[in-house]
Amino acid sequence: MSEAILVASSSVGYPSLLTPAQQHSAVSEEIRVIRERALGLSKHVESSRALFGPKEDALDRLYELAAECAEADWDGYGAETVSQSAVERSAYFIRRLPEDLSLPEISVEPDGEIALDWSQTSTQTFSVSVGATDRMACAWVNGTEHGHVVAYSNNGEIPSRILQEIQRITNNDSTFRTA
Repeated sequence: MSEAILVASSSVGYPSLLTPAQQHSAVSEEIRVIRERALGLSKHVESSRALFGPKEDALDRLYELAAECAEADWDGYGAETVSQSAVERSAYFIRRLPEDLSLPEISVEPDGEIALDWSQTSTQTFSVSVGATDRMACAWVNGTEHGHVVAYSNNGEIPSRILQEIQRITNNDSTFRTA
């Protein structure tokens, strides 16, 4: 059985008591209760502006959108519901962002995934789709260059490729790597 370990690091954002649950993993009732209580503790810590800073606003927005899109057809065009796993993975992603990185705009996609977007201008944008699995689809536009890639999270960590590209777009770096 794997366990979540609380790790603090100056290069990444806020450490979390929880890592996203693996899809299709068997979880005992006791572990489910522990996860729920740890999530409650994390949300309590995040409610403190002094302890958690501006990420609180991003997480509040995420939870607000998840509540708005909790039923099928939330957009009137047949959109899927947002899964709790996608919300947990997105929250974990936001918590793990380095403190010096700007926070994303958050939206819900019709397939039920969460979109995290960094847009400097209409021609400088990076988008990550976070769903119920470790798979993250990314797309970017940087001037006349554009591309897309699929990356996989390892134990809930942000793949280094995704983090590097977010840093490039937010630092107005025109040297995007192609897919």
